[in-house]
Amino acid sequence: MSNEDNIALAHRVVDAVNWDNIEALSELFAPDAVRHDLADLFSHGSVAETQAFLRELKTAFPDLHVTIEREFVSDDHVTAVLKSIGTHEGITIYRIEDGRIAESWQLADWLGVLEQVGAAKVKRP
Repeated sequence: MSNEDNIALAHRVVDAVNWDNIEALSELFAPDAVRHDLADLFSHGSVAETQAFLRELKTAFPDLHVTIEREFVSDDHVTAVLKSIGTHEGITIYRIEDGRIAESWQLADWLGVLEQVGAAKVKRP
């Protein structure tokens, strides 16, 4: 796939999340796609597990809207700098194989999210 095709695939994933079309991910991810959460909180070993996680996330944040602020592509990897409504930010790196996402790595400020919804308190100097 071309770099443009790979970037378009990353955008289609974000669109599926934004439009609550979580089922579409089965067409965009390989069935055994591995999702690596770099904070090691929400890693998954299949597209079905990733879909279940996103359904839970959308239940917790029903108005969640994600935008891709910037993307970088290198061969079979797309790095997308994501921004969610509010102050939550993170990055996702996709490894693409045969036109589908085979692996992804996320780094998100989950402590910041938990603090924003009142589930965690952080002492600041």
